[in-house]
Amino acid sequence: MIYKMKADTLPDLVTMYRKMIAEDIRLFRAMADAARRCDELELITQELSITTFRCVPRDLRPKLGQPAVERYPDMLNRRFPIA
Repeated sequence: MIYKMKADTLPDLVTMYRKMIAEDIRLFRAMADAARRCDELELITQELSITTFRCVPRDLRPKLGQPAVERYPDMLNRRFPIA
């Protein structure tokens, strides 16, 4: 009887997980698009359902890659709370 109950609920669970994954994908794509449109955000990664970005002030963007400039956005981003 317990096995039968689990087998009956399996299609519902699969459907639920598919919906959750689809929503995660929609949200991470929306976040990546928003980061691309913002002058002070640099999109770092967009993989699976994870999007990472960092704050880079506009005046530093042309100088990215220089060690001193790279340290500043990293220091700035460490001030943000981790969610």
